[in-house]
Amino acid sequence: IGQFNFPAEVALVPSLVATEQLLAANSIFNVSYLAAIGIGGAIWGPLAVRILGAEWAYAIAGALFLLTLVPLGALPPDRPSRERPLRRSRYARLRHLGLVLLDVDEALRFAAGSPKVTVAIVALTSQTALALSFGSLLPVVLKARFGVPTYNVPLYVAPGALGAALAGLILISPLAGKRSRTAFLLAGNSCIAASLLGYTLTVSLPSAGLLGLAANSPLLGFGFVLAYIPG
Repeated sequence: IGQFNFPAEVALVPSLVATEQLLAANSIFNVSYLAAIGIGGAIWGPLAVRILGAEWAYAIAGALFLLTLVPLGALPPDRPSRERPLRRSRYARLRHLGLVLLDVDEALRFAAGSPKVTVAIVALTSQTALALSFGSLLPVVLKARFGVPTYNVPLYVAPGALGAALAGLILISPLAGKRSRTAFLLAGNSCIAASLLGYTLTVSLPSAGLLGLAANSPLLGFGFVLAYIPG
């Protein structure tokens, strides 16, 4: 379902904002998307299970998901297509499939012919995969290594919000206008690398304990925001 839903949401952004707002809108969309996954996996999910129990947590999550359909009804309708509708025949379906494959081929050729685009795609894909995998593995590591129940994970993730807020303040400050996006990108990814090395040491050294995990969380949040929004 996500493979249909996410591209459709991204494609809708240009219909909702002006051209000069597109860069900011895409940035906000991607950041909020990953932030929502992180909040759901590290905060809302564990707290819901702890307070409500697993059965009610799933039931209420389903009800809340249905509520999210309400504001979608206020979105403007899609503009009618200028193309003639294809006949519902086998050849029409094959032709439609061929057009889709041509679009994919064009996109791949464009990416392969532009080193900057290729680097950007690789960086964005790896960062997204890292964020999702880290958010999924952290509760497992905390439980297996330190015996922390899943519903207590938010206590050790919360300091990351402080680092994220600090990075956000920097990006909207006058200082941001004096530095290039590439500088923020490199600085943010350096912070992410340092924080992940810190997590590794914390998990490897029992003496570091949970305090080490909490101490590295602000650096991870700081680096993620500093790198991802300009990126």
